[in-house]
Amino acid sequence: MFKQKVFHLFLVFWLLTAGKSFADAETPRQALTRAIKSGDLLQVQSFIESKKVAIDEVPEKTWKGTTPLVEAAASAQFDIIQYLLEKGASIDGISGNYDTPLMKLIQEGSLKLTCQQLIEMVSFFINSGAKVNRTGESRYTPLMNACKYTQCTQLVEMLLDLGAKIDAQSSDENTAFLLCIRNTNIPAFRLLLKRGAKTSLTCKGSTPLGIAAEEGNIVMARILIDELKADVNEQDEIGSTPMIWAALNRQISMIAFLAEKGADINAKTPCAIHIIKPQDTADLWPRLSLSRTVIIFPKNSTPLTFAKWSASISKSLSAVNLICELGGIEFPHADLKEETQSTRYW
Repeated sequence: MFKQKVFHLFLVFWLLTAGKSFADAETPRQALTRAIKSGDLLQVQSFIESKKVAIDEVPEKTWKGTTPLVEAAASAQFDIIQYLLEKGASIDGISGNYDTPLMKLIQEGSLKLTCQQLIEMVSFFINSGAKVNRTGESRYTPLMNACKYTQCTQLVEMLLDLGAKIDAQSSDENTAFLLCIRNTNIPAFRLLLKRGAKTSLTCKGSTPLGIAAEEGNIVMARILIDELKADVNEQDEIGSTPMIWAALNRQISMIAFLAEKGADINAKTPCAIHIIKPQDTADLWPRLSLSRTVIIFPKNSTPLTFAKWSASISKSLSAVNLICELGGIEFPHADLKEETQSTRYW
């Protein structure tokens, strides 16, 4: 009986470990990904020539799924890129994460390349047929990625010379110009201005200065105010001023900077404003949830109103104290309301 129990235990253990080994076994497509990332051209050729993996095979039918060419572009593996294109890989094929090979090269491959090397590889893609304005569902363009992920102004200029749409907007309403503000890409910012980029376009209603204020980007805010003469008290499409965005996001230095530039510390909202309640203190703007709690700020809310609400989430009174020191007050209005919604306001 004892021997029988030991045998059964051994059998169960073997089945469990064997099952795990089978489950963990690497598929040909996974092995191809590993070969691409390591730059093993011979192994890549072996998988493609033997037809173990299709030239444009995506391993996962999810947003993470990428084609071999996208993976090679992300790793900046030029020899593998050349080989895959010679074998007929789709140069503008959209992967599950909405990226084309060219977009992925600029986004991730750029981390492994100098500016000149990046320009040469981008030129190779375009000369091989990649479209300079090709986008996926995200509607991000190569130009947007160049402004967001690189400081290579020559690349931005080259893309513009090749016909990149300077004012194209992504699905989240960003433009190359706005992405320069978000990422403090000053050389590209100035180049886009020189080439005629529209400075009046907004992102989900927020003005360029409102975006800089929300993110606490004093460098870009100073350029917008001093050089582009941005109105420090301009209300955006939902009635918020840069000071309100700074107060809501507890941007202490920005609050002081805007006040120094003449921002109205008691600017009132002309209508009720809906703000998404964060799930935790680390994420004040959980924009992607479909079901969320919305706080309704009544008409005549001031920066102090927004700062107090933000303090109730963060447990920090720094913004509230500073606004009060600067003369901030609240006007009589109805109490804040809270409701759950299935669609997003912002």
